[in-house]
Amino acid sequence: SASAGLAWLSAEYNNETEESAPGLGLEAALGKEWWIGDKWAIGIAGVVNYHSVKVPALDDKCKGTSFGIRASFTMN
Repeated sequence: SASAGLAWLSAEYNNETEESAPGLGLEAALGKEWWIGDKWAIGIAGVVNYHSVKVPALDDKCKGTSFGIRASFTMN
């Protein structure tokens, strides 16, 4: 699966919070699900996320990528 949307970042340091303007957020996932009964399935997926947002206080963009593993349990 793949999706695109708005992303925001928020950081706190020395009791001060800085927030970004809205930016680009992307996600892609690839996985597999297996039926383990008539009504139940389990699955696993690898996920990658990317964001690019402008931070006004820095007058620059913050970009980053994250990776994860997702598990799913389905009852049909």
